[in-house]
Amino acid sequence: MPLIVNGTVAAIPGIISGLQVRGYTFVTVTRLLAPAGPRPGEVYRDGPLDR
Repeated sequence: MPLIVNGTVAAIPGIISGLQVRGYTFVTVTRLLAPAGPRPGEVYRDGPLDR
């Protein structure tokens, strides 16, 4: 999300709250990759454009 646009930073808490109400959960990348954890230099791909 570009932070140079006026109002972007102020909008982030509302965006996060709205997504949480819809059932989204926010986690760190380390938590997302657990229990293995991220490895320096490793490239992780597993999305529709990578298949």
